[in-house]
Amino acid sequence: MQEGSTVKGEVGDGSFSAASGTVTFKAWQLAWELGYTIAIPIVILALLGRYADKAWGTSPWLLLAGVLCSIVTSSSLVYHKVAKILKSQTTNSKLQTISNGQNANS
Repeated sequence: MQEGSTVKGEVGDGSFSAASGTVTFKAWQLAWELGYTIAIPIVILALLGRYADKAWGTSPWLLLAGVLCSIVTSSSLVYHKVAKILKSQTTNSKLQTISNGQNANS
């Protein structure tokens, strides 16, 4: 990409504005979003598992079940977020290819 050229798009869709330095911002934003996607389920489900273990005297089985469920949940959420980003990039790439082909034929 040449200096001063920009490609604008939605957050997380893989397009960035190199001229304004938003590449770094969007990368950090995506990292934070994925971090929360992983951290929130593990904290909530692990705490619920620990509470249930104390209540029913089943330590550590429900804690481990909560952690396992959080891994499955987080993996699924991250997969869907990444799939959405990749689909968006593919769509943008196809649209750009189509518009470049129309410009060449004109």
